[in-house]
Amino acid sequence: MLRRLLKFTVVAAATAIISAATYVSSVKLAEATEKMLEDREKNKQNNSSENNQNNEQDQ
Repeated sequence: MLRRLLKFTVVAAATAIISAATYVSSVKLAEATEKMLEDREKNKQNNSSENNQNNEQDQ
């Protein structure tokens, strides 16, 4: 009986650790994705500004 309880506790603890690690990984992935999208938007704006300046110089 005590052995079963110990096995259950070990499995429950391992499951909790895996769940926590998965959550942390998901949060880090979400943060990295958000930063990537922000950087992409900044690059689009910078490229648009550069294109406008180049067009003005060409005219």
